Amino acid sequence: MDINQAHARARLGLGPASLQRNVKARKTSERRRAEIIVLRDQAAKLVALIDHYYAAYRESSALLIRRERELAELRNKLAARPMLPPSAHSHAAGERAVSKKNGPSA
Repeated sequence: MDINQAHARARLGLGPASLQRNVKARKTSERRRAEIIVLRDQAAKLVALIDHYYAAYRESSALLIRRERELAELRNKLAARPMLPPSAHSHAAGERAVSKKNGPSA
């Protein structure tokens, strides 16, 4: 092979330097493909984690709404029930306690 053929091969990318570049490019390409595979796997796991947390958020939100509704119903029931004033209530309880201690009244 003469010098002109060597120059022609080098221009076409067929020389030793171009061979090294091709090997480096191939290794870089393989490394990037491996990185892309890892990143896709991580993205899939991240999406699954986001989905899990969103479902947990929706479930706890629904539970909170239900409990708030139940508390409101209980408050409404308490508000609707007639209540004795605190002094009358404690006085009535005291009389019952006294009558039990002393026995039946004559």
